[in-house]
Amino acid sequence: MIVSYDYQIFEHQIYGGISRYFYELIKGLEQHPDVSYSLPLKQSSNHYIKRIPSIANGIKSGSDYYNQFLFGTEFRGKWTLFQRWNQLFPQAVTANRRHAIEVFKSGAFDIFHPTDLSDYFLDYIGNKPFVVTIHDMIDEYFPEYSFHVHSNYQTSVKENLIKKAAGIIAVSESTKRDILHRFNVDEKKIKVIYHGVSELEDQHTDSRLIVDNYFLYVGKRAHYKNFYFFLQCIQSLLTKDRSLKIVCAGPPFNKIESTYFNDLGIVENLIHVDADDRVLGNLYQHALAFVYPSLYEGFGIPILEAFKFGCPVILSNSSSLPEVAGDAGIYFTPKDIGSVRQAVQLVMRDKTLRTEIIQKGYARLQNFPLKKMVDQTVAFYKSIA
Repeated sequence: MIVSYDYQIFEHQIYGGISRYFYELIKGLEQHPDVSYSLPLKQSSNHYIKRIPSIANGIKSGSDYYNQFLFGTEFRGKWTLFQRWNQLFPQAVTANRRHAIEVFKSGAFDIFHPTDLSDYFLDYIGNKPFVVTIHDMIDEYFPEYSFHVHSNYQTSVKENLIKKAAGIIAVSESTKRDILHRFNVDEKKIKVIYHGVSELEDQHTDSRLIVDNYFLYVGKRAHYKNFYFFLQCIQSLLTKDRSLKIVCAGPPFNKIESTYFNDLGIVENLIHVDADDRVLGNLYQHALAFVYPSLYEGFGIPILEAFKFGCPVILSNSSSLPEVAGDAGIYFTPKDIGSVRQAVQLVMRDKTLRTEIIQKGYARLQNFPLKKMVDQTVAFYKSIA
């Protein structure tokens, strides 16, 4: 069986959970000798895909037209706007897309799995079946927080793909429920396949990159992530103890954020770190706790990363998060100041509880082996192809 993937996520993500997911899935196929894959890719700066020599040796660095599109700007909805631009001006499509379309037209594959939710491929794959992975339903349930400038348009594309897909992978039971609630789809088409443990450098060390005590926040800070409200909740703790830090591994702080931190009087408590996998592992290992105040997540891969490095997890009791963390987290109500502050203080004061939560995290991690994710996905492919 030959599985074809495409360029999408590897063109516009250098780092990110979805490109890591597909990288780990593709790499895991090496353990299935009866399955091969194709990945039409001409140009990419993606960090993960460079780790697969058979792919990396054939691509140029750079993300082709996407990086050139409105060069020097990043804003909510840029990717959607870029997709619409490609529809209006087909001559401007990327070299990656042109290459992918050539592969699709050749028909040299058995099943197709797009790496993001554009429907450009529908005119080219013929009667070949395809599978889509739904990572979350943020556009549908939190359109005001969506990364897409035209969330209604993105929802219509997603709905069309869900309708026409031979199979749908949901990354959690919570996401599956959201899909069924929002779209008219046959439940039998949906398979829940949990993420596996991300491939991070797992060498533990006593050497700390951050000397002060700190809470760790990982990822983007979009409004549905609830990060800014979280800071309001613990503002008094930070101003009382200037040595207590919030370390953010993700995009650099922008001017608006810096002004906000300054207005709260906590600018010196915030540290940004540009973290590769090795650095991220060290940050997890030495943090007081990993904090996940998000209002909504389709799964929550950083939870598993924290478990792997023995980092206590403090998180919202919302969406899929309790499903993933189980009894290995300290929960709070995400829009309740008192609840958030109490959870943070509890971890700071109770060393016995921290140790207990860490041990539960190690145990919980055993439910999410990466091999299981790959094996279940391959079995799903075979059931369709």
